[in-house]
Amino acid sequence: MRELAFARTFLLEKEAATLRAAGYGSRTSTRDLLIFGSGGPIDNELRAADECARHKILDCLGDFALLGCDIHGQISAYRSGHHLNRSIVRKLAARASDLGRSGRAA
Repeated sequence: MRELAFARTFLLEKEAATLRAAGYGSRTSTRDLLIFGSGGPIDNELRAADECARHKILDCLGDFALLGCDIHGQISAYRSGHHLNRSIVRKLAARASDLGRSGRAA
């Protein structure tokens, strides 16, 4: 928890502007999350040099926790995000369901 919990979500200045124009994020500021402009974080500082990578790990942990079971193995992610995480979680859940129905590995 000490190594990941502080890591904030991040996005580009253009993405933040698009979301705000659509009505999202009206209660957040540049202090609540990391918004990156051409010169780095806007009105903010990184809490760790790799804060964005730590947040991605935090996202993976949260998404995989939705399985509701322990994972015994190794997860390697490259340019992952919630969409890809959700996809693999659904496949793992379906596989676990199949194994539960058959009572054995296929």
